[in-house]
Amino acid sequence: MEHRTNVLLVEDNPAEAGLIEEMFLDHGTGKFTLSHAGELETALECLERDVFDVVLLDLNLPDSMGLETLDRLQSRHRDLPVVVLTGMADEETAVRALHTGAQEYLVKGDVIDEGKVLIRTIRYAIERSRARNELRLKNTLLESSTMAFRNVVEHNRDGILVVDCGGMVRYANPRVADIFGWKQVRDGFYFGYPMAEGECAELDVVKPDRSTVVVEMSVADTEWEGQPAFVASLRDITEHKATAERLRLARDAAERASRENAHARKYLQDIVNALQHPFYVVDVTNYRVTMANAYVMANHQGTTCHELTHQSAVPCDQIDHVCPLAEVVRTGQPAVAEHLHYDDHGQPRDYEVHGMPMFDECNKVTHIVEYSLDITARKRLEDEIRLAGTVLDNATEAVMVTDSTNRIVMVNPAFTSITGYSMEEVLGKTPNILHSGRHDRAFYAAMWKGLLTEGKWEGEIWNRRKNGDLYPEWLSIATIRDQKQDVVKFAAIFTDITKRKADEEQLRFLANHDPLTQLPNRVLFHSRLEWSVARSRRDRSSMALLYIDLDRFKWVNDTLGHVAGDLLLQEAARRLFSCVRESDTVGRLGGDEFAVILADLRECADAGKVARHMLQELARPFDLDGRQASISGSIGIAFFPDDAQEIDLLIQKADAAMYYAKQAGKNTFHFHGSAS
Repeated sequence: MEHRTNVLLVEDNPAEAGLIEEMFLDHGTGKFTLSHAGELETALECLERDVFDVVLLDLNLPDSMGLETLDRLQSRHRDLPVVVLTGMADEETAVRALHTGAQEYLVKGDVIDEGKVLIRTIRYAIERSRARNELRLKNTLLESSTMAFRNVVEHNRDGILVVDCGGMVRYANPRVADIFGWKQVRDGFYFGYPMAEGECAELDVVKPDRSTVVVEMSVADTEWEGQPAFVASLRDITEHKATAERLRLARDAAERASRENAHARKYLQDIVNALQHPFYVVDVTNYRVTMANAYVMANHQGTTCHELTHQSAVPCDQIDHVCPLAEVVRTGQPAVAEHLHYDDHGQPRDYEVHGMPMFDECNKVTHIVEYSLDITARKRLEDEIRLAGTVLDNATEAVMVTDSTNRIVMVNPAFTSITGYSMEEVLGKTPNILHSGRHDRAFYAAMWKGLLTEGKWEGEIWNRRKNGDLYPEWLSIATIRDQKQDVVKFAAIFTDITKRKADEEQLRFLANHDPLTQLPNRVLFHSRLEWSVARSRRDRSSMALLYIDLDRFKWVNDTLGHVAGDLLLQEAARRLFSCVRESDTVGRLGGDEFAVILADLRECADAGKVARHMLQELARPFDLDGRQASISGSIGIAFFPDDAQEIDLLIQKADAAMYYAKQAGKNTFHFHGSAS
């Protein structure tokens, strides 16, 4: 079935709406479906209820006026193409509407008899909007995937290395330098180890400090900058190999002990000594150590349990030093306790002590076999986890975690601060409670596709607070999977960027306007001049460019100071602006130079009238914070297309005419060319 373009016409004048509907019937070739709304709120309800491809928007409606109408529509439907169709033939409004996001600005009088133009404009608007949205989505996905790849590779616990066919390093993450003991690995560094696709080998690597490590290297073919190369995954397995070897030795010793009963005690002692953890036997009558392995003898001094664990000669059975494993004696059952041990340097280390009872013929506990596991690292990790929890509670970024069904299981205080929802209000609910309604299904479909395929999504999104206020946020979501790669949770971090967007808007204004007078600066003025020339060329109409220089401004600046000079420039800008129409443009080009665009001139003499009015305004005395100053102006006038048809030449001629006016005695204006 052929696709029909759904058009929403927002127009409060039934007669004009009828004319536009006739245009679609005459020129739409049956490919358009037109819906009509007489008010903005009605239009917004239609957009929430139905899907439209484009909106034809009149700016002046019973419930909204001017550019506010466009702003309100786009705040709810940012990605929907809008064509402004209005009776306001106002260039400044048109420029602002296009900058705000409208695809086109049409005046009803220009298209009321040109149905084909309207149809073509609608199609172009839809195509441009679709291309812009696709480009934004591609950029977002590219940035997200690039950042995810960089984070995974740069922070991987394994070394990731790319080597070309000549053995030269083309990329290495920081872990590579750690494994080989190199200070830095640069592009072009010679690797020095052979590589072959599909190889998985162990390398005995001698570091610069003469220590030796065992590195497991897995190699695969790849490409780097269009050339064949190898990518290698490097892992330091030194400790793993050593542990495996110790376990192998211990297992062999145990097997030999079982086969050779006569030497069982010796072999058992060897096994105990091979353990890299404290292992000892304590007599429960006096808490003295009757046997200890080599690790204890090498790292601890003392003959009582308490001396081993605390480096103190106070007996364990005293009231202030109750043995944590006394429960073994009392119950006759194994127990676990935590001890604070000290190494031979006097440094404290946390150990998890396991105690097992030994019984005599009367089933009475006589000894405790104890072995300890160093849990210093685990305790440190627990401290770090507690610290992370504190950081999470005090972070300014909101954190939200959902389960695999997208039900909220955890939020931090910043979430409540930003959204207004407490943890109790959102637990078990989905993030849909925050939806603003400003994003369509395609937006969320793309988000979920990125989460499930790439594992991450990041971008700007609008959400709604508990009180109903909409706000923009920068959102990062990560997919959390278990060892089977099944999705178990989603973790989201977001920040309210309302202030940042306001700052960006202010920066955009400052980039195009003079900060002192608030008038368009040279860049924006030149852009509007290009637009005015293009329109005059299209409409075959005339326009004038006035180049204005303030006479005696330097005297004011040098005599009364720069503050007075700034006040004079601000007042001069207001006076010049008061002399023109809303459709005209006044800009400050720099220093005491101003320029004015007078569009749609009926007669060249009209430019002279405006210039004469400006000279009269500039000649009036200026009150500069209690001090009086008088200046005048010199104005040069050039016309398009009579004096010049190119922008740069038009500016040159207006500038030359201004200098002629200065030479003629100042406080006057001069036309360039035949208009004089």
